[in-house]
Amino acid sequence: MDMQRKILAGLAALFVLGGMGLAVVQKNFEFLYYGGTLIAIMLSILLLDRKVRLPLFVLWGLMLWLVLHLAGGMIKVPKSVVDEGMTNYTLYNVRLAPWLPRYDQFVHAFGFFMSTLAGWRAIFVGSGRTLRPTFGPRVAAGLIGMGCGGVNEVIEFIATRIMPETNVGGFVNTGWDLVSNMVGCIIAMLLIRAMHEKLFTGP
Repeated sequence: MDMQRKILAGLAALFVLGGMGLAVVQKNFEFLYYGGTLIAIMLSILLLDRKVRLPLFVLWGLMLWLVLHLAGGMIKVPKSVVDEGMTNYTLYNVRLAPWLPRYDQFVHAFGFFMSTLAGWRAIFVGSGRTLRPTFGPRVAAGLIGMGCGGVNEVIEFIATRIMPETNVGGFVNTGWDLVSNMVGCIIAMLLIRAMHEKLFTGP
């Protein structure tokens, strides 16, 4: 593992373990549950990176998604900036203007944008580096991103079954999460088409 990858792995571990420690202090049991799932995701990314050597910009993007995710669930905000109807005053529920996406929706789009890029690299390397970014393979990468988003929704659903109160939201929230995921995946598919040679064909 090269130095940048070691730094990324160390930072990710520091952020997650630090966040879980803060969750213990705050008695935020929902975040402790999510912290455990983040550790599993981190290990999965490390394993995938060993197999296909993800581009560094993808690893840094996934790292940024981790930070945004942690901040969204742990940073408290004034009621005045929280989306109407929300009772949990965290960064996740902030909507700065009626026409803007909520912070949570932005994080969903960004996270599964990065997941789609990671999925494309896996498909490309798995093909022996012969696959071209034509429509079908790009759709396959987008569906990988959507599948990762679906797993995220399952994780959130389990949280609602095992905890008396969560910040997950209802059916409409789940729908907007999925729409946000899809937007991120489509943007990633367009980037793959435009930048495959430059961004994904390296060692």
